Amino acid sequence: MNLSDSVKYLGVILDRRLTFVEHIDKILVPKGEKGLHILKYLRGKKWGLKPTLLKQLYQNYVQPKMSYGEELFEEQIVQGQVVGKSAQLRLDKIQNRALETITRCIQGTTTMGMSVLAGIPPLSIKRKEKRANLWCRIVHNPNNPAREIYSKKWETDKRSHRKGKETGITRNTNNILDKMNLQAHMIA
Repeated sequence: MNLSDSVKYLGVILDRRLTFVEHIDKILVPKGEKGLHILKYLRGKKWGLKPTLLKQLYQNYVQPKMSYGEELFEEQIVQGQVVGKSAQLRLDKIQNRALETITRCIQGTTTMGMSVLAGIPPLSIKRKEKRANLWCRIVHNPNNPAREIYSKKWETDKRSHRKGKETGITRNTNNILDKMNLQAHMIA
């Protein structure tokens, strides 16, 4: 039997430790860079699309292609190192370059400034929003097999890392929901 370190399922490359680094590097980053090249071409130097049209093109064409499956991404702690954060930063850099293209700002302009100017939130916020939406969809569907796991939102995840830290997608979702100050009666 030949064992593989990763498998592609529903368009997402899953590796043994679920870091999604291979998925980001092989699928999302190339698609994001391709979309970025299209944006730059359509912006042009002396002619081109208006910033509002570039923004719509980015949000409707480029961003969905480079964010497929991002609600599953999380920072994994493997042997004392944070894995997956650098891969997510590569996607953030693509968005930053897209923001430069859309807003026509010079290099060196702050990312937050360009984000506010373009009206496009950072990808880290989009990931948290998608994770919260996923949780709501799972909890409100009585036939979803993951409902039992996610409906225990306010209980502590019993699985723990060697150093005593919780692991798993439920922990990160719980942290996001707590930061959003969501309570059970607001959702149910």
